[in-house]
Amino acid sequence: MLDVPTPLVPYKKQYINLLSENDAYVYPADRYYSAGNRISYTSKEYNFWGAAYAHSWMAWSRYLTLMIHSPKMTRFNVSMTQTMYTPHLNSHTSEAIVVGDHLYAGWLRASLALFQRAPHALERILISLGTVGPNSMAGQTQNWLHGLWGDKTFQGWHNQLRDEFIFQFNYQWLYQVYILKTRFFSMDILPAVDIALGNAITHVRLGSLLRFGYNLDTDFGPNKIGSLFSGGQPFSNRFSFYFFIGASGSYQPIDIFIQGNSPQTRGITHLPDALYAVEGGFALLYRGFRLSFIATNLSKGFEEQPLSHNIGTVELDIAF
Repeated sequence: MLDVPTPLVPYKKQYINLLSENDAYVYPADRYYSAGNRISYTSKEYNFWGAAYAHSWMAWSRYLTLMIHSPKMTRFNVSMTQTMYTPHLNSHTSEAIVVGDHLYAGWLRASLALFQRAPHALERILISLGTVGPNSMAGQTQNWLHGLWGDKTFQGWHNQLRDEFIFQFNYQWLYQVYILKTRFFSMDILPAVDIALGNAITHVRLGSLLRFGYNLDTDFGPNKIGSLFSGGQPFSNRFSFYFFIGASGSYQPIDIFIQGNSPQTRGITHLPDALYAVEGGFALLYRGFRLSFIATNLSKGFEEQPLSHNIGTVELDIAF
């Protein structure tokens, strides 16, 4: 029977995760990547390297990793995500496609993710299935929310991307390196790589996160939807509070939200050769619960875009 010793202890709490990204959190006008919302469930951690779960029907998951020789804790995650893209708010009254401005687009998808936590590394493998186009219901969602808030509504949603089935595969790897570790204050850096393959987005992203605060051995950082890296869920009951800054660079040859997917939407905007993102924020954790806020500056997503774009992220992790 498999029973590989490991310094890790499986964390037994499950999670409901609520995640919202919106440019309105840091900028007064909708534009470009306008909003993203996600609800997800994350299982407790399993030690499939230990005797208790070595013959579980889920034990196959211990082999789905590039860290094959390192004992690790395994988690499963299922989520539903909707993201939406619009031109600048200045063009909200135009019923035609605005040449040189962002396309109208929505993306609705369901995802299954596998997290593998080693002593100083976190690996995520994710597969998502969904749709872009009217079936994503992004236009209806935005119009409903703007109606509730009394905001201006965009008039060009009938010109959005056409309906198209979307398959995405993502692989992400984070590694923790301590710069300073004391009882009351610590600093670490988390270099990371993210690879996305799919007919919506294909990219290679490299970057890192610098954290400083109290008790950094509680997670690998907050989660994001449309930028940088995701650190999964906490794995400790201890109190933790930290600030962080991060940066990444990406080569992204495919982005359906910029390149379009129909004769009507192709050639309106064009992808830059490279993309960057920088972020800053804080996280507060206690007994597995986590609240975080992130402000992110995204480089020009398309060549015709006049300025970079800012978006805010709010995350609440509910442990039970």
